[in-house]
Amino acid sequence: MPDNLLIVFLYSNCKTECPVALNDINSIKDIIDTNSDKLAVIVFSIDPNESIENVNTVLTKYKLNSSITYLTGNKDELKDIWQYFYVPVGRVETKQSDLNLILHSIPAYIISRDNETTLIYTEFNIDSIRTDLNKLLKLN
Repeated sequence: MPDNLLIVFLYSNCKTECPVALNDINSIKDIIDTNSDKLAVIVFSIDPNESIENVNTVLTKYKLNSSITYLTGNKDELKDIWQYFYVPVGRVETKQSDLNLILHSIPAYIISRDNETTLIYTEFNIDSIRTDLNKLLKLN
């Protein structure tokens, strides 16, 4: 396992913030791929009903299949992770049965080896993340 982690919370059926975040992650793909021995990107799902097929489709769309690890699980498994990282998640009820809306924020965390450095982004900001990753990876 690489010494540094970028942790993000998304879901593949999201139509609002998550596609933007995935596009942003794709914009730092060169940093991720070049430093794969030092950096792992882990996405935790915020949708316990997420299908692996849909996740794979989205990762393919954003060309991130080999660059990130996308973890899914049932509500009990994911709830512990959400609570640990202070990620509030709430399902939004709609009259459209085909619409899956989850109210959420998109925090991100950079955690270095042995927790020497932990950076918390309460809102996903790719410019700050890029700058901090570059600084952290130069130190390693």
